[in-house]
Amino acid sequence: MADVINRTSGEIRRSVHTPDYAHADWLINPAGLDAAMNVPAHYRVIDGDAVREATVDEKAVVDQTRLPQLKEMKRDAIGEVLREALRATGISELQAAMAAAATKYGRAVAQIEAATTAAALAAISVETK
Repeated sequence: MADVINRTSGEIRRSVHTPDYAHADWLINPAGLDAAMNVPAHYRVIDGDAVREATVDEKAVVDQTRLPQLKEMKRDAIGEVLREALRATGISELQAAMAAAATKYGRAVAQIEAATTAAALAAISVETK
């Protein structure tokens, strides 16, 4: 039995029957596999017939491509949870969007009123000096 790592995905499988794994797709008992066990698959680098952890620069490149995708997936998941909650309460998505817009508009109006009040108070204090 041997340990293998997928050359593309970085997936590790322990104690497998090696004839079931094509050498073109899998490294069999590669050097560095034990250290790679504690590294997320997206930070594993196949280097010849060995596996290693990505360098800081390599990780930065991976993160630049991966993080926007993860953010989008998270946004989609949150959106789906919110839609399910809206369906459960009977509120339509349009009603929820209108309430959110009203809240945002209300905040903007409050900020403008506060700024206007602050400017008026500043002008009064200058006049009284």
